[in-house]
Amino acid sequence: MHLFLIRHGETVDNVAQVYAGTRDSALTNHGYHQATRLGEHLAGAGVRFTHFFASDKTRARVTAERVRAAQPQAATAAAAPGIPAVVQTPLLREQDFGSLEGVSFVARPYDFARAGRKADAAPRPDEPGFVEMETRESINARVDAFLNAHLLPLLDVPPVVAVVSHGITLMVLWRQLLLRLPRASVAVHPELAGSLAGAGGGTAAVDVARLGGWSNTGYLELHFARAVPPREVAEAETEAEAEGAGGAGGAGGAGQRPASTSPDAAPGRKTAGEEEEEEEEEATSSTVAMLRGWTTTIRTVNGRQHLSGLKRTGGGVGSATHDDKQKTMDAFVKRRKSE
Repeated sequence: MHLFLIRHGETVDNVAQVYAGTRDSALTNHGYHQATRLGEHLAGAGVRFTHFFASDKTRARVTAERVRAAQPQAATAAAAPGIPAVVQTPLLREQDFGSLEGVSFVARPYDFARAGRKADAAPRPDEPGFVEMETRESINARVDAFLNAHLLPLLDVPPVVAVVSHGITLMVLWRQLLLRLPRASVAVHPELAGSLAGAGGGTAAVDVARLGGWSNTGYLELHFARAVPPREVAEAETEAEAEGAGGAGGAGGAGQRPASTSPDAAPGRKTAGEEEEEEEEEATSSTVAMLRGWTTTIRTVNGRQHLSGLKRTGGGVGSATHDDKQKTMDAFVKRRKSE
């Protein structure tokens, strides 16, 4: 499976710098152009999608549709009825920020890395109109449901899949997917490893659990390949269970991840953040199916090549809400040339 985890284009709420989890914030004109550029870039690179999944929020749906529209077969949809439609699902929605929805994140900064845990910036329960923020456990459950129902059944097809969602949800999706992968099965493409590890680093210095966030229309590109035939995997698991070593805590089992490369992490000690993540992983590992027999290669992290040279339209136009009914200058010029 060739998988692209994509964040939506820039939105009106992004520009306004407010929390927009469940709010249906529309793309700006600039965000629409970002999504269009992304579609053209991927199509030009020879990526031919077989499946599209997106959050049911407008910003994700429209981004996915722009990527889909750039596919070569989209121009001849009448002759190619099998072109995949965008499957929208609330399972891929952003975290619900509760009382923070629509509130300036400049005024109330929030630690996104904790995604709902001990959010000191959140309004207090005794404040009028208080609404609880969605918990990390709830997001995990949604993402697991998406993986089980939509993504993992496609592994053996093999497909080329675009998943268009939101910043926090994508981070959780990658973490939950990583929990299912044996530790030694995840690798970083050599051409990418150097830039991720920094000067003097190497592939071993890359912590795949902490690849960073997503820019607007940035994408994480992953390639899954079966390294061990299903029959051999089943036989090995049966043998391990018979020996009493088939539990989640065994070698290569769920919940394992590369050791932290943080300079603050002393040998034999874990940071508070690592301990918290391990608690979450241990709670989750017993409920997820392991992807044994597969190898995963990380090919692109926060891909933004398509944004090179893209400038925001001045006069406030670029930051304004995109209207599909508006005629773009490109469309006008093309029409004039054809007359």
